[in-house]
Amino acid sequence: MTSRFRFAITAGWGFADQALSSLTNFALSFIVARSVGTDALGAFSIVFSTYLLFLNVARPLAMQPLLIRFSGTPPTEWRRVTEAAVGLSLLIGAGGAVAACAAGLLLGGVLGEGLTGMGVLLPGLLVQDSWRLAFFAAGRGRAAFLNDLVWAVILFPGLALALLVWHADVAGLILIWGLAAVGAALIGVVQAAVVPRPDRGPAWFREHRALATPLTVESVIGVGSLQIANLGVAAVAGLAAVGALRAGQLLLGPLLVVFQGIQLIAIPEGSRILRRSRAALRRACRLYGAAMCAVVAAWGAAMYLVPADLGTLLLRDNWAPAQAVIVPLSVSWGLGFAGAALTVGIRVLGRGRRVMTAGVTTSAMTMTGLIGGAVVAGAFGAASGDALGNLVGLRVAAVQLDRALADPEPPA
Repeated sequence: MTSRFRFAITAGWGFADQALSSLTNFALSFIVARSVGTDALGAFSIVFSTYLLFLNVARPLAMQPLLIRFSGTPPTEWRRVTEAAVGLSLLIGAGGAVAACAAGLLLGGVLGEGLTGMGVLLPGLLVQDSWRLAFFAAGRGRAAFLNDLVWAVILFPGLALALLVWHADVAGLILIWGLAAVGAALIGVVQAAVVPRPDRGPAWFREHRALATPLTVESVIGVGSLQIANLGVAAVAGLAAVGALRAGQLLLGPLLVVFQGIQLIAIPEGSRILRRSRAALRRACRLYGAAMCAVVAAWGAAMYLVPADLGTLLLRDNWAPAQAVIVPLSVSWGLGFAGAALTVGIRVLGRGRRVMTAGVTTSAMTMTGLIGGAVVAGAFGAASGDALGNLVGLRVAAVQLDRALADPEPPA
C-alpha cells in the first residue's frame, strides 16, 4: 500500500467518523433551536459548553498521550495502554458528573435541569469519545466510524419520539442524546475487547504528566474561557445574545466536520512530514491554515446569502439573529482554524508549553473580545470581538511555531 493510498483511506475514515460525530451533536442543537425560544437556546448553549469543557479535559489528559506515543503499537500493547487511558476518561467523567449535577441543583430552572441531565450521563459521553480516539491510534478508523454509527442509530429514533410523542424540553432532549452515547460506549467495550480500568487512571496520568499537563491547561482554559464568555455575554447582553451566537454557530457547524476530520489525522501525518524536514512541516501547516480560511469564507458567504424564507424554514425565529452575526463569526472561525492549524506543527514537535502559550493567549483575547463586544453592540459586537481575539491568537501561534521549529532543546 502506497503512502498516498494509506493517507487517503485514513483521511476517508477520519472525515466519515467526524461527519457522524458532528451529525449527532448538530442534530441535537438543530432540534433544540427549532423547538425552544432564544432564552432556552442560550441555556442549552451553556450546558453544551459545559460538556465540551469536560471533554477537553479528558482528551489531552487521558487520550492525547495515547495518540502521540502509542499510535501503531502492537495489539497487546494497545489494549494495555487503552484500558488505562479510557479508565482515566471514566474517572474524569465521574468527577464531572458530581460537579455538573451539583451546579444544576443549585441553579434550577431550564439551565439547572439541562446541567443535571448532562451530568448524569457524562461518564458515558466521555468514554464514547475516548473509544473513537483509541481506535484511530490503533489505525482502526472503521471501528471508530461504526461506534459513532451506533450512537446515531440510537439517537435519531429517540429524538423523533421525543418530538412527536413526549414533547420533550431541553433537559429531555439532552437525556436522549446522552443515553445514546452511553449505548455506543458499551458497544465500544465489545469492539475494543478492552474494559476501562479507572484504577489504572492515576498511574497513567503520572506516567505522561509532562506531556499531558500543558496540553490540558491549554485545552481547559480554551473551553473554560468560552464558558465564561457565554456567561459574560448573557450577563451584559442577555441570554438572547448567547442564543443568537449559538444560532450563527449552527449555520457554520458543517465546517467543524471538515476541520475536526482533518484534525483527527493531522498529528500523525504531521509527524511523517517532520521526518522529511522542518521546512516541509512549516509549509504544510501554513497551507492547511490558508485552506481552512478559504473554506470558511466561502461557506460564510453562502450562509449570508441564503434567502430569508429558507432561513426561517431552517431556524424559525432564530434565523434573523443568526444571519445578523454570520459575517463576523465567519471571520472569527477562519482566523481560529488557521491558528489551530499552526499549533498542529507545535504539537508534532512536542512543545507542549508553546502550545499552551498560544492557546491561553488566544483564549484570553477571544474571551475579552466577546464580552467587551457584547457591551458595545450586543451579539454582533461579541462576534466581532471574537474575530479580533482570534486575529491576535493567529499571530501568536505563528510566532510560537517559528520558535518551536528553531528551538534545539528537547521538548518540555
